[in-house]
Amino acid sequence: MDGFNQIVLPADHPPRSLCWRDNDLVDWVSGGDTWTSDGGFLSARRSWGYGRLNAAVSDPTRRWAVVHERTGTAGIVLRDGEIVREIHRSPYHADAFLFPVCLFTGAGGRTLLAHCPESYARIEIDDAETGERLTRSTARQSADFFHSQLAVSPGSRRLLSAGWIWHPLDAVVWFDVVAALQNPLLLDALDGPELARHACLAEASSATWLDDDRVLLGSSAEAEDPEDAAEADREHTGPRLRPMGLAVYDVAERRYVDAFALGYPPGTMMAVGERHAMTFFQHPRLVSLESRKVLHEWGEIDSGTSTSSIVDDRPWPILALDPMRARFAVGTAAGVVVVTLDPARLPR
Repeated sequence: MDGFNQIVLPADHPPRSLCWRDNDLVDWVSGGDTWTSDGGFLSARRSWGYGRLNAAVSDPTRRWAVVHERTGTAGIVLRDGEIVREIHRSPYHADAFLFPVCLFTGAGGRTLLAHCPESYARIEIDDAETGERLTRSTARQSADFFHSQLAVSPGSRRLLSAGWIWHPLDAVVWFDVVAALQNPLLLDALDGPELARHACLAEASSATWLDDDRVLLGSSAEAEDPEDAAEADREHTGPRLRPMGLAVYDVAERRYVDAFALGYPPGTMMAVGERHAMTFFQHPRLVSLESRKVLHEWGEIDSGTSTSSIVDDRPWPILALDPMRARFAVGTAAGVVVVTLDPARLPR
């Protein structure tokens, strides 16, 4: 298939995390080890002194990062590779699901940090530079939801959480960032897709933004109850998310735009333009949202078998996703595989 370029950056040891910094890839868990775009490697020769840190996220400017425990409670905030402060989350079931944290650019260009420092069910937004809690309120009454896999839409307009509720049942909810900064109580209202959080229907296990208004939802392999599914189809005409499938949901119009079966749970996803998406269950696959077909598979790359935020002690793939530049990187024992896609040249 045309439309992509693939290279391998050699490594003496597998990376423990990967984040993009311009065209370089940085392993912040290992102190800032860097694979440069020309194939070079720079060792940071640094340790954070806490071996349980095993994951990292960065912000769009690439100056900020959070190194944290994937399934634990501790994290450190970095600016230009230097520690700014520590963060923590509730220990309640923290060993079972992914640490909820996201860095993004807010109004005026300041970097914001979304995380759950007080409760698994309460998202807070901080000023990353000062640590100021921008959503502090004594009136907060959070709904019972385990927030995880936080992700901000391309224009920083909306924030989604692909987490779960007690059953366990995977679910996806989202929030208006600008409105929530004005009224933090809006972060306690769980807005999500139609038929969401229905225990007998397909569960939304992962998500990725296509743009500020449309989100791509991915489901697990959990089967639906036949009677409940038949009733849902009678009462709600049109597309909806089904097991082992994808669905495009328009948040502004509050309706499903399209849905189709994949035949496998997509797991972690990344939008590639508006017409394609990468899924990372087992190995990377490129899916056309128009033809509803898998266009290409990277079967030689192991990208894990997790399908939702609940991972327990299962291995987690070392991924760096960059939807803005349509590229991803995967850490392997042989090195770092970097794939850059050209959405304009991809088959539809």
